[in-house]
Parts: sequence; C-alpha cells; structure tokens
Amino acid sequence: MSGTDGPQVSLATPDFVDRCVQYGRALLIRYRDFKIAQDELGDLIQRLEVHWGNLELEIQYFTGVQDYVGSEIQLRFERLVNSLYNKLQDIGLKLERTAIQGKRTFSRKTTFLGLLKNSLKGATSELSECNTLLQPLLFLLARISDSRIDRESNLGSNKAISAVRNLRHALKPTSSRTLEPFIVFKDFERDRELIKYTSVMIKRLPTEDRDVIIDSIACVGPAAVNISRDIRDLARVLKEVEPMTFGILACRGLVKVKAPNGKLSKLEMVFDVPKELKNPRSLRNLLISLNLGHGRHPINARIQLAKRLARTVFFVHSADFVHKNFRPETIILFDHCDKPDDQSLAREIGFPFLVGYQKIRLANGPTAYLGDSAWEQNIYRHPSRQGEFPEQAYVMQHDIYSLGVCLLEIALWKSFVLVDAYGQTALKSAESERVLKDTRNASEVKERLIQMAQDMIPTNLGNRYAEVTISCLKCLDEDSTEFLAEDKTPVGVSYIEKVNQSITT
Repeated sequence: MSGTDGPQVSLATPDFVDRCVQYGRALLIRYRDFKIAQDELGDLIQRLEVHWGNLELEIQYFTGVQDYVGSEIQLRFERLVNSLYNKLQDIGLKLERTAIQGKRTFSRKTTFLGLLKNSLKGATSELSECNTLLQPLLFLLARISDSRIDRESNLGSNKAISAVRNLRHALKPTSSRTLEPFIVFKDFERDRELIKYTSVMIKRLPTEDRDVIIDSIACVGPAAVNISRDIRDLARVLKEVEPMTFGILACRGLVKVKAPNGKLSKLEMVFDVPKELKNPRSLRNLLISLNLGHGRHPINARIQLAKRLARTVFFVHSADFVHKNFRPETIILFDHCDKPDDQSLAREIGFPFLVGYQKIRLANGPTAYLGDSAWEQNIYRHPSRQGEFPEQAYVMQHDIYSLGVCLLEIALWKSFVLVDAYGQTALKSAESERVLKDTRNASEVKERLIQMAQDMIPTNLGNRYAEVTISCLKCLDEDSTEFLAEDKTPVGVSYIEKVNQSITT
C-alpha cells in the first residue's frame, strides 16, 4: 500500500522512521552473519554498509526538520520513507529465501555465493535509488530561513548534510557575510587553453599541481550591476559545493578584469578541477565525434549521464538560480585518473560538470527579455524564449525544457549541431535539419522534437526514457500540471523524481 492509500496518517513520524532504521540495521547484521560472505563478498557488504549509513543519517536528519518544510515536501518524504520500508522488507524476504537455499545439502558453495552476490547488488541498488530521491529534498532545506534547521544539521553529518549546512550559510543575506569572493593570481592571463566547442578556458597552476577552469562573464551595459551582483552571489554558493555530488565544480573565487578606461569589463569565475579528474572535453565535442562514426557507449552509461545532468540542473534551481544556457557546449566531461571498475560512467563517458554561467541569474531577479536569432542556441530554448526579444520571462521550467533537448541528443547519441572545417560556423546535422527544415514558427520546432522523441527514443533507450524526455519538452504545456505548480519548489522536486524514477536500465 502506498503512502497515499487509505487514511491520511503520517508515515514519517519519529517512531516509524526509527522502526525503518532498526529494520535496516538488522538486515546489515544478517548479511554480516554469513561467514562465507565475509571472505568472498566483503567489498560488496562494505558498499552496502556505506549506502545504508548515508541513507540512515539523511532520513533521521530530515525527520528532525520536516515540520519546517511545506506540506508538499512533507508528503513526498512520507512516501519515500514508506517506500524504503517496503523495499527493506522485500530485501529481507529475498535474503531469507537465499539463506534457506544455501542450507540445502545439494546447494554448492559457488551457487550460494552467486545468490548472495545478486542479493547484495540488488539491496545496494535499492538503497542507492532511495538516496537519489531523498537528497533533492535535503538540498531544498538550504533555502528555508529557519534557525532550527541549522541546529539539526549539527547533530550528525555526511557529505549531503554538510552541503546543506554550507549552502544555508552561503545563501544567507549579504549583510551577514564578510568574505568577498575575489582572488588575485600572478600571470593569470598566460598559458590558457580553450576547451573545444565551449567558451571556457583551462589553465594549469604549477605551484598547486592542479588545473582550474575559467568562465568569463561580461559585465557591461545597463544590466552590468545586476550581472555582477548575481555572479558574486553565485560564486559564494558554488564555493560550498561537493563537485562529484552536484556535477558542479567548486568556485575558488572571481577575478576582476578591467577595460582600458579602468571600468569593470568582465568577471572571471575560477573553478578548481578535482585532482582525480583529467582530459576535459565538452559534451558537444563527444557528440560530434559520434556523428563522425567514432563509436558508441553502453546504454547504462548514457542513462547515468542523463540522470547526472538532471541532478545538476536541480541543484542550480535549489540554490534559487536559473542557468539560461543549458546545452552540450556548457557541459564539460572529465575522465577519472584511476578509471575505477565500478564506475561505468567514469570509464565509458566521463563525469559531467555544468559551466557557461554567462546568462545565469537569480530565479526571481530582473530579466532583460533579450535573446538572439542563432538557430544552434534557439533549438535548446523553449518557443517562448526564442528570438531576439523573447515573449516570456525566464523561469525554471525553461531550463527543464533545455534538459529535454539534451536528453533527446543523448538518446539518439547524435549531435544536433556540427561545425565547419575551421570550427567557426555552426552546421545542421541530419537530425536538426529534420527538425528545422521549412519550419514556420518556434512552436513547430518543439512539436517536431517531441515527435522525434516519440519515434526514435524507444528503440534507442526505451519507452521510459522517451516518456521523461517528452515530459521535459512539455513542461510548460497547460496539461503538464506536475511542472506548473505556482510553488517552484514542488516543480523542481517533481521533475527530479520523474527523471530518476522513469529513466532506468
């Protein structure tokens, strides 16, 4: 029975959560009791313990603060805890069946090991899915101005809870912050290298034995003051991120660049590249190489990439910003130096990180209603945001639409945008030509993208992936109530839930 069937009784009471926690702990003890598993499957048991330890901390933390969040978020937490409890019971039943089979005299040791291995992998996968759905709820706590949340976050901590605490500090009013995010480097203009098909540069810092990414944002014209303010606020927030969790590089600070007349001309955001990562390349670069016939990647790796991108967009929204520039040119992929065997994404595609903050602003901040007529950018924009003078102010759903277009490209594993031999002029691929040819208006482009998703995704990545891509592309349609709630918090949670629950291998 789901959390909404029958009488509306809260399932996330401290007593119910404690019962769920005790059941999870008992399952871990049961797995450890298998002597055979300790020798042969110790790594899998340890991995399960890590997943459960994080999930237990986060559930108990959210239980302590759930009274300070809105009813919609409370309901989603109740459903999640109920789902977790059901999953734990199911894991327990399967484990008992495995134990009974293992006691049979005709059951060989290798067979029993195989059964335990499958049981452990299944349990770890279930807990990981619950954790993926819980963490977006946690991140929303960063925007709630209630001091009781700060007290709860000090009672126990892991990376996610620490991130909430750090983000809450970063999002406090400017008057309570004293640290300015500006930094100074010597010879910072030298030895930079443009990352192909992006607007960002990479530079080696020999004294620190690490790379930094440099993202330049122009600060000129009537909107310069607002741009400068938003970028400073964003830099403070991005100082606190955990890169491998959020898919966003930690911002070290800003560099002021002045024009010859002494006025500020641009700000450069400087991002630290984790030392374990290497070989940056844009998602556009990867997709273009695929158009040229340079191989494909496993389905599960592409699905993991899609989930990580959705998670990154949600984090930007949870920090109360809109990106306004989400497309393959603003997604950088890194390889892991060690290429661990248990990270198919790291091995096959790379870890994605969002860059390209030239247009970012606070979700409720002023907008200039300015755009451009570049088809290679408009294809990622909702019809209401295309052209030189968009008709609507930018909202979070517009980023979700852009994500939907990227999800379509990932499903087809084809680039909508190619470049000429000089790398300067944007050229249409067969796919974008099909979408853009003889179109009369922007709405027709959107309908063709939806039709392409309906026709081509199921045979590439399945029906569920097709459904979530189409949902993103329809996120501003009148009949798409899940993305049209007036309260933007449920909007973000709705879409991250849909992506993570619907896109499966």
